[in-house]
Order: sequence, then C-alpha cells, then structure tokens
Amino acid sequence: MVDHAKTMKLLKLNLAGAGLILTCHNPELAYFLEEELSSFRDDRINGQSSRIAVDLVETQNPLFERIELGENKFLLPGKTELLIEYREREDGPVLTMHARLDTGADNSARRFLCSFILNHCLNLFLQIQNRRESRHFLMMHACGVVVDGGAFLFTGASGAGKSTIARELMNMETAMVLGDDMIILVSDQQGWKAFGSPLGGDIPRAELKNTGAPLKAIFVIRQAAKVECRPLERAQIIPSLITAVVPVLPLKFTANQKMAEYDRQSLDLLIGEAAMLASAVPCFSLVLTLRDSPWKEIFMTHKGGIANG
Repeated sequence: MVDHAKTMKLLKLNLAGAGLILTCHNPELAYFLEEELSSFRDDRINGQSSRIAVDLVETQNPLFERIELGENKFLLPGKTELLIEYREREDGPVLTMHARLDTGADNSARRFLCSFILNHCLNLFLQIQNRRESRHFLMMHACGVVVDGGAFLFTGASGAGKSTIARELMNMETAMVLGDDMIILVSDQQGWKAFGSPLGGDIPRAELKNTGAPLKAIFVIRQAAKVECRPLERAQIIPSLITAVVPVLPLKFTANQKMAEYDRQSLDLLIGEAAMLASAVPCFSLVLTLRDSPWKEIFMTHKGGIANG
C-alpha cells in the first residue's frame, strides 16, 4: 500500500497573475508537472489561491461503460482510454484520472497522457478564475511575444510558422517569448493582456517567459516570398479569430475537441469571445518569409507601420 501523504507533491504556481496550488499523488505525473511547470513556480503563493488536487490511477480493466455525473471519458492516441472523475470539495476540486493504457504505449504516449492531464488542469483553473474574478480569461492558439512592454500574437493554420517565429524571436534581444502554441488572454477594465502558459508547443517550457503585457496586436500569418502586412477588414476578423480562440469550457468527447463537437451554448460563447477580442484589439493579415523578416517594422504596424515590403 502506497502512503499517499508521503508521496504527495505540492506545486505553488503563478499563472496569468493568479495563484494555483496543485497537489499530485502519482510520482510519474508529479515529475512531469514539476518539469513542465518549472517556469511558473512561485513559492510566494498563499493559501487563498485556487487549489486543485490531481491523481493518475492506471488500470488494465475496461473503464466504465456508463459515464456518471462529473465524469468524462476520452479516447487518446492509440487505444489508451482516460476516464476523468471531477469532484468538488470545500478545499477545491479534485480530478482523478483513470487511465487504461494501450499495451504498446511507449514513453511518448505516456508523456502525451500527462500533457493532456496538464491541459485539463489549466482549463479547470481558468474556469475557476472566471467564476471568482472580475477579470475574464480565455486561451488562444498563437505564438506570443512581448516587445517594448507590449504583447503581440501570431496565429494561423497548423504549419503557418508559429513555432518558427517563436524560435526566430528568441534570438532578438528586445523580445520575450511567451509561448509558441497556447497563450492565456485576460480582459479587465484596462483592456486585454497576454500571458505565457505551460501548454504545448515545440519550445521547452523552461525557455519561455512567465510574464504578461498589454495586448497590442494580433497577426494572422501565412508564408510567401514577399512581406506584406495589412489591417484585416472587419468582416474578416471574426472568421480569422474563431479558429484560434479557445473558450474556457469543460472539455467534452475527445482529447482534441473540434468545433463541430461544441454544443450550441458553447459555440455561441466561442463566437462571442472572438467578437469581443476583435472589437478591442487591432488585427492584421501578415504575409512573411519567416527568415529575415523586418520584425521592428512589423511590431510598429499597430501604430501605422509597414503596409508591404
């Protein structure tokens, strides 16, 4: 019998300027979380912060055929199944993950499982913050960078170059890269801010900055031989953002939730959040070469910089 009190790992985290105390009993998952969240640890976080307890229980038995209230079943790559039990307690929510791993699962599959659990924990944390705070939280698939005190986001289809841009800008002395896949956006009375998140991407989390800054512009990117940057027409903005905005909602059905899987209420929220963002932040179409792009001029576009080059 494992003594959970002795194996429990407690992580104090600062995410988008809000505190989270995360506890974990499973040693493998705890090691993964420590590694992925190292840049977000903050021992100054106090007991008033949000709390989430998470545990991973592996089984070879088939998972429950009938899903009860507070449970979600997910099919992961291969034949791995994951059943997530969600329970509310006075000291915070408890997530228990029951995993039935594919018999051929290797280390990469196990890391994907841990990464999915981290995604679920962050989603739940932002749901809690939306209920607690006057600030509004959502996420966005984008590369994020802070330059001269302002945040800029680069979003686009898979393969458009988000991670390449992040690596390019890591060599720029005046730039701080927030992430190359998922960025946390927060709205308050002063406007929108962008923050780094510990989710996804090709760049190791330890190399990214856990900071935030006022959001100055969003660029919808594609690659070509000639650099061109123009404001998006109003009719283009919401369709361009709707595929990038990730509302803070309970995950349903599958690991990689598609727009077709949103129910009507969730889809209305998605459209509303894209519209809210579009009305407050300048959005541009950016065609670029990725290599040797005029970054200084690009970051000035929200002040009337380059139209083409």
